[in-house]
Amino acid sequence: GRPRLGSPRIGQRIRTLLSIPKAWTTARIWRQLGRPAMSLRTLRRRIKQQARWCRPRLIAKSDPDHDQICATIRNQIADLPTGSVVLAEDETHLDLLARVRASWMPTGIRHRILTPGSNIRRTIHGAINLTTGAWHHHVSVKNVSVVFCFFLDQLLTAYPDAPVVAVICDNGTTHHSKITKKWLADHPRLLLIEGAKYSPQDNPVERIWAVLKQHIANTAPATIADRIRQAHAFLRARSNQQNLTTTA
Repeated sequence: GRPRLGSPRIGQRIRTLLSIPKAWTTARIWRQLGRPAMSLRTLRRRIKQQARWCRPRLIAKSDPDHDQICATIRNQIADLPTGSVVLAEDETHLDLLARVRASWMPTGIRHRILTPGSNIRRTIHGAINLTTGAWHHHVSVKNVSVVFCFFLDQLLTAYPDAPVVAVICDNGTTHHSKITKKWLADHPRLLLIEGAKYSPQDNPVERIWAVLKQHIANTAPATIADRIRQAHAFLRARSNQQNLTTTA
């Protein structure tokens, strides 16, 4: 058949070009390649051999001491007395306003999701046992230090025989407030360990939140109580093994 248009190295040139983050379009790539003698349709086929159309992912700036902090956490966990429990903890929000996600819909139909007029928000604290996959959560009106301490107390109650209950969390303000520090001083059996800053990818609970939000996406319950029931039902139905698989 006819020889393919463009130089033999055009695929590699496209791949090299796309390795630099920019708002790349077919026309822009064509211009950057020096306007090769081929149609944009042909170039698009060549691009699809090397790339896919998707959005870039936003990431937070990393903590300059990330590796050292993680090493310190590993040492702290290794030094815990026998029988101690280690959990990861995080908070997120439940909104009455629906989270809208792309999904399959019948041709010619676009689903419409009702909005509540004004949003109502609740906070959900969650923690996972990093050994067994056991899940704990609590829903509250606001994310304040008193609620955080209440949740920590629930974790202590869940493991009455553990000499230490270690809870790894992020650097949220409620985690090192005066109220929280006083509570921790009064409850020495709970060891609160703050992870590296700007490192949500390190917290396995973030992945539980991701599957929860995917589950409730594109739904419009009538009340915030219904939204909370959605979350309760989803989280309680998951097995420990499912939690470990999700957070791995």
